[in-house]
Amino acid sequence: MPEKLEPNPSADWPPHLVTVRDETGRLTVYPFDWADDHSAWQGPALLDRLPAGGLAEVTLPVIPEGGLHVDVRSRTAGAWTIESVPGLLPALPDLWPGWRVEFWEDRYEEQARRCGDAVTFPPAEEPAAVLDGLLVSIARRFGRNPVPDMRDLALRLDPATGEPPRKVEFHPLFTAHTQVDPTPEEWSAVLRAAASLRS
Repeated sequence: MPEKLEPNPSADWPPHLVTVRDETGRLTVYPFDWADDHSAWQGPALLDRLPAGGLAEVTLPVIPEGGLHVDVRSRTAGAWTIESVPGLLPALPDLWPGWRVEFWEDRYEEQARRCGDAVTFPPAEEPAAVLDGLLVSIARRFGRNPVPDMRDLALRLDPATGEPPRKVEFHPLFTAHTQVDPTPEEWSAVLRAAASLRS
């Protein structure tokens, strides 16, 4: 994550949304076109890295991949993500000392509810479209071992310092992961069940 963050309100795909309600109750919106690291890793220091001003309101073309809502007056923060962010949840109390931090899993609606009319999210998809998207997402993961990506992420940055770690040791059970994909018969059963739900 860069030292100074710059929002991109014109991005077709804003994968990360930061909203801040200041001491006066004014809400500022920051749509970002990056999603390498979740903004919650920065703790309260994030507030000093945001650009002056920000946006009073924004209409999002798509649901972001993650977000963070910070209420300075009540010293509360809420984070959510639809992606895997290893280690973030247990680290939140230490990253935000003196703050009450909630993890909203993938419930972007929690952030939307706290933003009122300042942030317009796209309408929810029809259940059938959500189901189809889920099936496509699952199928894309076939044969994809997540361990190399997770190992690369762990070696890239130390969340506490933002710098590459000096030494990282992985538990043998971490690197011993064996990818297990559904058999053709199992996947056919899933597709039949999905077709039944769709109808």
